[in-house]
Amino acid sequence: MASKKELRKAMNARLHGLTAEEKAAASAAVCARLAALPQYRQASSIMLFSICPTKSASMP
Repeated sequence: MASKKELRKAMNARLHGLTAEEKAAASAAVCARLAALPQYRQASSIMLFSICPTKSASMP
């Protein structure tokens, strides 16, 4: 089993290998899945974290 450090390194390499279009599509998919959740639609407020450049966008 890979260590957390090895997994993080592998995921960072994978993220850095994505094109801008692939990142945008992945971000749109994450936002669509979130928006489809009943808990999201029923919430009166939502808290988000500030994103890192290689992570999914929290705003479509």
